Amino acid sequence: MDRKRLLHNIALAAALLCCGALLSNSSCKKQSPQGSRGQISSPEPEIETPGVFRMATDTITIDSEMRGVWITTVMGLDWPSAKDTPQVQQKRLQDLIASARDVGCNTIFLQVCSNMDAIYPSKILPWSEVLTGTEGKDPGYDPVEVAVECARSMGLSIHAWINPLRVGPVSKKRASNSIVNTHPQWVRSFSGNLYLDPGFPEVRDFLSDIAEELLDSYDFDGLHIDDYFYPAGLKEGAKGWNDSSLYQKYSKGQTLEQWRFGNIDALVAELHRTTREAGGGLAFGVSPSGRLYNTSKLYADPSHWTSQGNVDYLIPQIYWTIERGDVAAFDRVTAEWKSVVEPYGIPMFTGLAAYRWGETKGIDAAFASLSEFTRQVDICRSTPYVKGHVWFRTEHLLRKGFREYVMDNIYTNPTISPEIGGEPDWRPSAPSVTLQGETLSWKQVRGADSYAVFRLVPKGTHSWEGVLAYRGQAMVFKGRRGESYAVMALDGNTRSPLSPVMHIL
Repeated sequence: MDRKRLLHNIALAAALLCCGALLSNSSCKKQSPQGSRGQISSPEPEIETPGVFRMATDTITIDSEMRGVWITTVMGLDWPSAKDTPQVQQKRLQDLIASARDVGCNTIFLQVCSNMDAIYPSKILPWSEVLTGTEGKDPGYDPVEVAVECARSMGLSIHAWINPLRVGPVSKKRASNSIVNTHPQWVRSFSGNLYLDPGFPEVRDFLSDIAEELLDSYDFDGLHIDDYFYPAGLKEGAKGWNDSSLYQKYSKGQTLEQWRFGNIDALVAELHRTTREAGGGLAFGVSPSGRLYNTSKLYADPSHWTSQGNVDYLIPQIYWTIERGDVAAFDRVTAEWKSVVEPYGIPMFTGLAAYRWGETKGIDAAFASLSEFTRQVDICRSTPYVKGHVWFRTEHLLRKGFREYVMDNIYTNPTISPEIGGEPDWRPSAPSVTLQGETLSWKQVRGADSYAVFRLVPKGTHSWEGVLAYRGQAMVFKGRRGESYAVMALDGNTRSPLSPVMHIL
């Protein structure tokens, strides 16, 4: 090669050191042992420069997996203690979220409404008794505001979790503005507990108003409900739920069973619509009972919700072992959900029973071993329609022994959460990154609440994996010599394209 051609190639290779790539993770996904991945391709190479990313030829794969945890506030199970001062409560909540982040979780599902009460200053619901010991009493601060700000500062996604129909024990002392006092006609008593009757169209509107209040007031990534639908046992003919007059008024020729299923379908559709109207990129999802058979007993039909496009994800609570070997075995139940989600492209995340670790007796005695959870996560990661998992619940995930095991054996590589929900109304623009020595820096991107930095690892001749190196609100990152990085701006679950790739010499 002559001197002129050699100098030309050297100059061209140097120019390629700071080339960039744009990435759209919402398209073209494939399954991997660590979760779902988005990939883009470029034309064939024009020049080979080993060890350096080439914009014109190379692809970047970004790893994403739902690694969620439920923070349970009912009865103060995970948080709070009514005996603590507001300052202590705030610190404990922040520490809880930080600990979940440190374990490797990327998503928080915060229980904000458990018994038709609230842990935020609601205009619809009374303050929850878990904060002060007295329902309706103002704790002097806004726990939801604290939680959302904390999650955002750590680069975590956060969803508002409500129990849709549960009002709590009959014996509970309630505030004057409790739904039990303001609209007693909507409330049913069943087996010592009170529930809202979804047969009332007004009840569905009431729940929609709660959802709207939450999503308009806070920077949540979406709305989440669990399986508090019609109470268990009602379908078997148990007495104590008198909705005959509603049935006569609204059934329009349906059987009682069809009408009750229809009421839950209408509730789910209404909450999905409310979530969409609050923001195109927000997600609405449900955590139904683990088995479809059990879900049906609550007059809930997830197959209908997915076929109608009224949910953005499902989190079945599959709280059994693999080894039990019967119809409730973890692997068999996971497979059971395939027909519910896969034909409609609805992602499924699996609810995992961290609370059962240590059980040594009975058909699920395999929960005595932590390896059971590794096997369950492995099944999730090898199942194409399962895009992650969520732990029930935070206190149990953070138990000594369990948290260390998860960090060392399950969450060995950090990831961002998948994009779920509707098409966002807009996306943040790619950060404009500058490199000085080993330090990457960028300016605030309009609308972004956090940033993710990815380190590029070669996976083939023209293939790179973007490994999450940092997620948070800082706009500076110190890399290492000889490595390449790209930065993404995030608005909740909504992602920008990747910045140009920066290579540190």
